[in-house]
Amino acid sequence: AGMTPLDHPLIQAEKLERLGAELGLTPAHQAALTDLLDLRQAQLSAGAQDGPAEGDDLFNMVKQGRASRKASRLDIFDQLGGVRAASSRDTAPVPDRQTAGKQSALAALITALSNSAPVLIFFEDVHWMDDASRQSLLALGKSLVSRPVLFLLAGRPHEGLPETVPSIQLKPFSREETSAMAAAILTEGLTDIIHEQSNGSPLFVEEISRWIKRTHSIDQAGLKSVLQSSDILQKLVLSTLESLPETQREVARLASVIGVEFRRSDVEALLQESLDPVSLTGYLRNLAQSRLIELNEAGIDPRYTFEQTIFREILYTSLPFERRRELHAVMAEHLKNRSTRLQLRDKIGAFLDEASDSKPQRTAEMLAYHYEMSAQWLDAAQQMNTAAELLPPEQGGSEPAFGRALAMLEQIPPEAAADPAVGLQKARAQLGLAGLSLLHGDLPAAAVASEAALSAAPLTSLPHELSTRLMAVVALSWPSQGKTLQAEKQLEGFSESHPETENAWKLRALQALQAWLAWRAGRDTLSLAASAHESLPKTEGDSQVRVRALLEDLSAQWAQAIPRYESLGLADCAALACIRLGDLSLQAGDSAVAGEQYAHAHETWQKAASAPGRALVAYRRAELAWLGQNDARLALSLLEEALEWLAKSAPVLQTGPRVVVQNALARIKKRQPGAWGTWHWQPFEDLAYVGLLLPVFK
Repeated sequence: AGMTPLDHPLIQAEKLERLGAELGLTPAHQAALTDLLDLRQAQLSAGAQDGPAEGDDLFNMVKQGRASRKASRLDIFDQLGGVRAASSRDTAPVPDRQTAGKQSALAALITALSNSAPVLIFFEDVHWMDDASRQSLLALGKSLVSRPVLFLLAGRPHEGLPETVPSIQLKPFSREETSAMAAAILTEGLTDIIHEQSNGSPLFVEEISRWIKRTHSIDQAGLKSVLQSSDILQKLVLSTLESLPETQREVARLASVIGVEFRRSDVEALLQESLDPVSLTGYLRNLAQSRLIELNEAGIDPRYTFEQTIFREILYTSLPFERRRELHAVMAEHLKNRSTRLQLRDKIGAFLDEASDSKPQRTAEMLAYHYEMSAQWLDAAQQMNTAAELLPPEQGGSEPAFGRALAMLEQIPPEAAADPAVGLQKARAQLGLAGLSLLHGDLPAAAVASEAALSAAPLTSLPHELSTRLMAVVALSWPSQGKTLQAEKQLEGFSESHPETENAWKLRALQALQAWLAWRAGRDTLSLAASAHESLPKTEGDSQVRVRALLEDLSAQWAQAIPRYESLGLADCAALACIRLGDLSLQAGDSAVAGEQYAHAHETWQKAASAPGRALVAYRRAELAWLGQNDARLALSLLEEALEWLAKSAPVLQTGPRVVVQNALARIKKRQPGAWGTWHWQPFEDLAYVGLLLPVFK
């Protein structure tokens, strides 16, 4: 008919009348269609953004010569469903004759249109359609079932349509698709300006883009905050709940307090027996059917997840702040006081499912979150420390959790900060960070964190297991910072204040550490190592093997230590012991045995792909070639190899050894006899012994 929404209402009426005449519609059908057009114009008038006077004028114009009814407050399909506005405030039934006439007119119009070509009628946002409109549309579809007519409805999943209606479910975007769409919308027009200003230079494109991001404070946290406070998104989410009973809405809001994932029992705890289990199950099922949440795990205590994280966050922020804090406190108490039956279920679930929310660290994280959100900072830090200790030590694992625990403790008021319990959690978090630094080879950071742990609480106030581990970290990290004597004093004081009957094995291990500190300081350790060796238990667990191997190493019993190191998979310790055994043989003039030990070390470090180790053994083999075999060419070749491997090592390991190698090159060129300079490589040796001893004090 050529009708457009921009046409004047009278023009639309004229076009509709001409269309009806062309299609051969009866006068009754044309009158009914004109009536529907009037209803639509009245509805548009009421919802228009024109001024009040303009809206009234348009509405009055449409009413002239038509049946008088206030339809602006009523959906067109409501009229088809048998309801009309009797006044501006209420509704009244429309006679069946009028309803049937409108439906018949629509059917006749669509039938006539489909005689010449198939007809596609598209309905957008059908989730907003009321029940009367939906039923009328279904009835219209049945009357046209034999015609080449297709009704296409687009909208969010909802109830009300028969299961026999074919549907196409569109999956969410992938991360790449989301990125492409967001980039296209956010940079529309902007990319042309950037290209014009940068002339296509990648450098300038990057700099201009980063300048825009920086000057307009575009970051993840800011964008997330804007999305959470967006009126449009809030209306979108909250409108999803409009068709649900208030109690179901409250269930959704309570679930948002728990997190993106939640169990039915968690919601029950927040409801505090205000809703029976059967009704709650039904409400959760309805929320799932509304696609607000989805069922992830069925069973006695089903687990659900919010379909969209933003849905959960907007529901959460719709609750008053004080109400959220109260609910978090209730949730924390609920998680803390889980029954023995639930704890057993959690253990079974954690064993069967790697991704289970029942894992101990997951439970601790959830507790920490709810304590934090209810401003119970000490309890939050305690649970976060527990979670951190259970998380893997890899990057992004436990380190951020220990940092969060310290941040929580900073929220405690100054007057309560002197509480010994606060000091305990600070020491616990700092010790965790120190241990991670040792594990990652960052000895300076480990030393700083261990000092912070000692400052957080008196050593005697800490649990014995914690204080023992702290002493081990001090012994392993402080020497690298030139504080070997201070570390020895700390260990001596600790050993004197703790009787041997208390955790005797760990005290024996600390004695081995004292022997290592003495060796590290350059003192004779034979008697100290022998004494510690005699007091070791006869059992041969992993920790005992580690300590025994260390003491044999410190006692110059390298032949016995090497196979122990190899059984533990400690390539650096084993190869270093081979080097020492080879050096001893070389000093005794036994070049053959020295060569065998150096070859063993070379093979070990080659398998371990250790650049520093291969540099060291190349240097020792070069010395053997020069002093034992007088082979200058081989010695020079091996020294060049040592320099190549040094270049592939960490910068901290390069400076001293490079000077030693260069001095050796000069000695060969000058044909100078005598022993070469000592390859002093303390950082490498320190890291090797950290890898050996740290697991003993877990």
